[in-house]
Amino acid sequence: MTRNLPQRSSLHKLHRRTNRATAQRDIVYRIGGTVQLDDSYLGGERLSGRAGRGSGSKVPSVAAASVDSNSQPLHVKPDLVSGFTSQAIAK
Repeated sequence: MTRNLPQRSSLHKLHRRTNRATAQRDIVYRIGGTVQLDDSYLGGERLSGRAGRGSGSKVPSVAAASVDSNSQPLHVKPDLVSGFTSQAIAK
């Protein structure tokens, strides 16, 4: 998410530190072994008349979780996708 914040503001510095820490964490914790994938729609208020899947205000997302032999999650990697097609998820 890109925000237009003054570069000297505390919020801008926090945003930069959070992004840097997340990038470093993603290098250390790789998804591997047995992986479970789940899809969901994220969204706030219902703006249009349609509810549920396919509503215009909802954003598709996936989460990949590497699990141990007891199906307990070890690492989770959430991501927003453009849709639930093989091509969109592979990106």
